[in-house]
Amino acid sequence: MNNYVLSGIPHSTSFGYQLSFSSQFGVLNLNQNNNDNNIQLQIIQNEIQNLQSSPTMISPVLAIDDQKNVQQLQLKLQYLQQLQIQNGIGSISLNNSLLTNNLDTLYKDINANPNYGVAMNYADTNQEIYSSLKNTKKDMRDYSKLIDFLSRYLPLVMNQIIIEFKKEDKERTLESYVKEVTKGDFEKLCSSLSRTVLENDVWYLRNAIKGLGTDDDCTYKETYNKNLEEDVRGDTSGDYRNALVSILKANRNENDFQFNDKDASEDVFTLYRSGEGKVGTDEDVFIEILTNRPYSHLIQIFEMYQQKYSNSMESAIKSEFSGDIKKTLLAIVKTTKNLSQYIAEQIENSMKGLGTRNDKLIRLIVCYREPALMERIKKDYQKLYNKTLAERIDGKISDKDYKNLLLACIGELI
Repeated sequence: MNNYVLSGIPHSTSFGYQLSFSSQFGVLNLNQNNNDNNIQLQIIQNEIQNLQSSPTMISPVLAIDDQKNVQQLQLKLQYLQQLQIQNGIGSISLNNSLLTNNLDTLYKDINANPNYGVAMNYADTNQEIYSSLKNTKKDMRDYSKLIDFLSRYLPLVMNQIIIEFKKEDKERTLESYVKEVTKGDFEKLCSSLSRTVLENDVWYLRNAIKGLGTDDDCTYKETYNKNLEEDVRGDTSGDYRNALVSILKANRNENDFQFNDKDASEDVFTLYRSGEGKVGTDEDVFIEILTNRPYSHLIQIFEMYQQKYSNSMESAIKSEFSGDIKKTLLAIVKTTKNLSQYIAEQIENSMKGLGTRNDKLIRLIVCYREPALMERIKKDYQKLYNKTLAERIDGKISDKDYKNLLLACIGELI
């Protein structure tokens, strides 16, 4: 067991208590519903049998591409079974999302007790932090130790390291130390990596709403000692505001077992009747379905819509909507169908043309640097643009230290 678990986060969800574990298999979310857990374990067992009978078969349910061989699947199965025994909860979440009806509870739990599994020696990591900073102060041109430290750990593990550092130092945060010895875009990236999950979300949210206009590509997730919904209502308007508020309510039903083919067919007809099948558009219907239905149910809707009306959901949205609401609904559709491809497109968008939208690039790299997901992002990027993401960053970013840390965050050797 201790060979696999790296960290865990307890939090509340719309369907009960849940733990998120960061492991060699990526992020695995387990909830109280043991029936769900057993179903997921059975899926993996079936996949093992399929691979044994057809070695070239690619798994449709597992999140990590290199887990196609039976040995790795068996290891993952054993790992999940051990998690279930140790924690008495089960089921895998494949979308890496943390959903909750109580954001304060979620982050209170994260900061209160986020470490499960292998106990790390935080005294050693704290000393390594001081050593990295001291080395940098001696020679302002040598950031190698700092780059290595900030990029080495999985996001959830780094979250706890930052918390433990603050407990020992008491006076200052890791971010405040990092800011003293860095500058420019390199400072922004180092600072982002020196904040906890909560602090990062707060920082991006504040800049999205209160910065130089609204960054409509930002995902609005968390609040900071005030009513987030009121802030969003004040900074946006119309259908765009309605969609964002619906997202913020976090009412998406994640129990896909409650929905069947009949439900999907009804939603497909409702969407058509509210858009392409009439003059004008019932925007609220699109917002309600796209922001509240389970992701697996949405995928079924998109497929059935294409089959029944010979048009994709993306095309339907493009013909019925415009402006920010169109971009928002398209983002929901694209991330539901293929999150890694959408992120790859957004990363390219941050670097295309003259100059670079560094704030956006940093946000995307930091938020999606979980190794399992980043590997899929890199593969999709290469398919889309016929070059590796590492090659793109190397050719686009001139600052050596900033470039090296970006490359380290995406798992590429410097």
